[in-house]
Amino acid sequence: MTRNADNYSEYWYGPGGDRSVFKQESRIAGALETVIYGSALYERRTQGATVEHTHYIQANGVTVATVRRYGTSTANTTRYLHRDHLGSVVLITNEAGNVTETLAYDAWGKRRPPSTWITPGAG
Repeated sequence: MTRNADNYSEYWYGPGGDRSVFKQESRIAGALETVIYGSALYERRTQGATVEHTHYIQANGVTVATVRRYGTSTANTTRYLHRDHLGSVVLITNEAGNVTETLAYDAWGKRRPPSTWITPGAG
């Protein structure tokens, strides 16, 4: 467990000694945000009265999609993750197959704008 004025982290471990649950609380601009990672497949994020549930869908040990739901709503938002030959996510699409986000990285894994491929701060 770690704690300071604006941040708090707590860990729970399973019988095999592996971390099974991670809880993090942060105060951002005066508002409390709580994030609970139940496993590599689930995350619950709470900001005030808003609760966001994210499920990470995997195939062969790789996350291929995320399904997000807010509060008690039955409506889900699904995003599909498309990877390059190195396994980095380079494209995200929605349920209709439309591109929602394009990502690019430099040789060391730092994000850069996909339209220019210029690493911020380089030059």
